[in-house]
Amino acid sequence: AYVISRTASLATLLTLLGKRLGSLGADYILDGSKIMLWASLTAGCASYGALHLTAPLVNLHTFAGVLLHGALAGMVGFISYVLITKTNKLPEVNFIIRWLSTAWRYVISN
Repeated sequence: AYVISRTASLATLLTLLGKRLGSLGADYILDGSKIMLWASLTAGCASYGALHLTAPLVNLHTFAGVLLHGALAGMVGFISYVLITKTNKLPEVNFIIRWLSTAWRYVISN
C-alpha cells in the first residue's frame, strides 16, 4: 500500500511540475517506479508464500521459531526484489549489491 501511494504521489507531482517547468525526465522516473512497484508487490507475495511454506518446518511456539520463520520469509522477499530489479537493470539495486558485498567482506575479515 505504501509503494502504491508513493507511486501515485510521484506521478501527480511529476504531472504538475511537468506542466509548469517542462519535461523533468518523467518517463525515466516513472519507468523505474513501475519496476520498483512490480518488484515490491512480487516480493510481498513471495514473502507471504514463504511464510506459509515454512510454517510446518519451524516451531512457531518459541521465540526462535518465530524469528527464524520471519527471517526466512524476509530473505525470500529481499532476494526476489533484488532479482527483479537486477534483471530490469535498475541502477539503484547496484548500490545495494555493492553495499552488501562491502559489508560481507568486512564481516568476514574481522
